[in-house]
Amino acid sequence: MIFKRKELRMQTKEQIAGYLFILPTYILFILFSLIPTIGTFVVSFTEYNMVKPLSFVGLENYKNIFSDSVIPVVTLNTIKYTVFSVVLNVVFALILAIALNSKIILAPVRNIARATVFFPYIIAYAYISLIWIYMFSTDTGIINYYLNLVGIDSVPWFTSHKYALNMLIVLDVWKNVGFGMVIFLSGLQNIPKEYYEAASIDGASRIKTVFGITLPLLTPMIVMNTMLYTINALQVFDSINVITKGGPGDSTRSIVTYLYDTAFKGYKMGYASALSIIFMLAVVVITLMQFRLDKGSNYN
Repeated sequence: MIFKRKELRMQTKEQIAGYLFILPTYILFILFSLIPTIGTFVVSFTEYNMVKPLSFVGLENYKNIFSDSVIPVVTLNTIKYTVFSVVLNVVFALILAIALNSKIILAPVRNIARATVFFPYIIAYAYISLIWIYMFSTDTGIINYYLNLVGIDSVPWFTSHKYALNMLIVLDVWKNVGFGMVIFLSGLQNIPKEYYEAASIDGASRIKTVFGITLPLLTPMIVMNTMLYTINALQVFDSINVITKGGPGDSTRSIVTYLYDTAFKGYKMGYASALSIIFMLAVVVITLMQFRLDKGSNYN
C-alpha cells in the first residue's frame, strides 16, 4: 500500500514537471496565435482604420470580398506560384537527394554538395531578395552585364509581366530545395539495403529500382514535403515585398501581400481581417486534405 502511494506521488510529480515544461509553449501560443486570431475574427465584422473607433458592420466585409476585382488576380497569382513552386521544389529535391546519396560520388564531395544546396535555406528571404535584385537588375545587374557582353539585350527579369512571377518561383526553389533534399536524404538512408540487393539479383535496372523501391518507400516523405512546401508557398510575402512590391501592375501580388497592402497602406483593417480569416480557413482545409493524404500513404 505504501509502495503504491509513493509510486502515485512520483507519477504526479512527473506529470506536474511535464506540464511545467510545456507551459511556456502554451503561453506563447495563446499570446501570439490564439488571442490575435480571435481579435482578427472580431475586427472582421467591423469597419476600422486605426484612427476612428470600431464600427460594427456585420457581414459587409465578407460580402465585399466577392465584389473585389483584385481578389481573382491575387488568387490566381498565389495558385500559380504555389503549384509551380511546390512541384519544382519536390522534384528537384528528390533528384538531388538521390544523386547525393549515391556512393559513386566521393563522401567529401557529397557532404560539400549537400551543405552548399542546403545553405540558402537558412538565410532570410529579405537578404536573398536583395542579392537577387543586385544580380538580376535590368540596368545594373551582373547577369544582364554578361548577357550584354555576348550581344544579348538586357532582360527585364523583375520588371516585366512575362518574367517577374516566374523569377520569384525560381528564387523560391533555389532557396528552399535544400530543405526537401535533407528530408528525402533521411528517408533514403532508412531504406533497407536488402531491397536493392534483391532487386539487383533479379536484374532490375536503375530506373526500375527507383520507381519500384525508392519512390514507393519515400511516399510519406513526398507527402510531408508537399505539405510543408504548400503552406510555405501560400504565405509568400518577403520576396515579393522586397523585390517587386506586387508589380509590375498586380502580376506578382499574392494574397498575403494584398492583405498587407489593404491593412497597412489602405488602412482597411476590418476588410483585411475578413480576408485573412477566409485565407486562414482555406489554408486549414488544404492542410487537412494533405494530412488525410499523408495518413493514407504507405509507411511500410
